[in-house]
Amino acid sequence: KQLHELHEDLKTKEKLVQGILKVSLSSLTMIDFIARRMSFTSGQIMRTLGYQEDEFGQLSNNFYEQAIHQEDQPRLKDHINKLINSKPGQALECLLRFRNKEGKYHTLMLRDSVFTRDGEGYPQEVICSAIDITHYLYLKTKMDENMKFIEEMSFKNSHEMRAPVATILGLVRLMKYELHSPAAVMELVTYLENTVKRMDEVISDLTETLDEKLKRPPH
Repeated sequence: KQLHELHEDLKTKEKLVQGILKVSLSSLTMIDFIARRMSFTSGQIMRTLGYQEDEFGQLSNNFYEQAIHQEDQPRLKDHINKLINSKPGQALECLLRFRNKEGKYHTLMLRDSVFTRDGEGYPQEVICSAIDITHYLYLKTKMDENMKFIEEMSFKNSHEMRAPVATILGLVRLMKYELHSPAAVMELVTYLENTVKRMDEVISDLTETLDEKLKRPPH
């Protein structure tokens, strides 16, 4: 009876773990550190990258070295060394670009922790959690570009637009309260005309910049 209850308890816990793996947004993988390859995967990242299970297993040889972007190889080696020297229970994070089946790269955020070690403390198994953050990084880049654009427009508005407006207001006051000879009036009108032209150039520049940013056809 006790064995039966234990068996049922194990089945319940196994079902719970399987349920967690199915709904988890991250992909969980067990790495055989001695063999330097994957021993288990929940499959999310494997499917995201477009590989079949046997292809992904083969690709995992030598810690996925052949699938990781060449520029990220030093980061991979540094991450492996940090895992070897990590403290018990310590989780380490790393960003690496993985090649999908079509040859394009996805940026994955890895969070790894040593699960078991041998008698000398060398890692035997490592649990790896991976999330594809490619779309997040794309959105962040677009957001940064838009913020820079807004800052540029704000600068143009606060400097290039306000300066002509201030000049126009000053000229209008001179014409209104300090009218002198017709020659002086004509000189003020000329200044006013040049200032209006400058403002028109600034507005045209702003319009062109906005059209280009929003991909609208020019008027």
